[in-house]
Amino acid sequence: MLRSFVLMVLIAGAVAGPVQADAQGRRADGKSRPGARSDSSQDRAALEARFRERFRTVVRERLNATDDQINKLLTVEQRLGARKFELIRRERDVRLNLRREMVKKTGADQALIAQLIDQSIQLQKQRVDLLESEQRELAGFLSPHQRAMHMGLQEQLRRQMEDARERREAGNDGTRRPRRPGDDTPPTRRPGSQR
Repeated sequence: MLRSFVLMVLIAGAVAGPVQADAQGRRADGKSRPGARSDSSQDRAALEARFRERFRTVVRERLNATDDQINKLLTVEQRLGARKFELIRRERDVRLNLRREMVKKTGADQALIAQLIDQSIQLQKQRVDLLESEQRELAGFLSPHQRAMHMGLQEQLRRQMEDARERREAGNDGTRRPRRPGDDTPPTRRPGSQR
């Protein structure tokens, strides 16, 4: 499961920030982790080499891609990956802030809610623009079938990232929070979790 998740991060191009920070022995906030190794550039290079090899294997198998197509896809992913990751992060932040305002029984800030809705729409437009740009580039070297398979891999990544984030947020108490803003169902307990 972890190898699949790591591969999907690479496919989305999200590996640049978080993986490099992790490989450098740093937390996402930039602070050093206790016990972090000092040979971080070697660790990062080895980690990235493993990611690339796993990426090549999965893309070759699932998209039936040639080495040339894989190399071109890697180039596109590396160039657009940071923008994708940033959009995902910003959309998540907007959703969380909107959810916080919406659950308030009284005193919800209507102006803030309107602003968050507008931000959400703008971010979705930016994501669509980025997707169109990416698809134009991919059309130069992937067939429509391969592009559709690639989109499926990216969607799988998005879902895995969301599930992983929810599991982290749930913590050790075994509860899962509602997935969608406005979903007023209470958190549920996962099977096998203790109270």
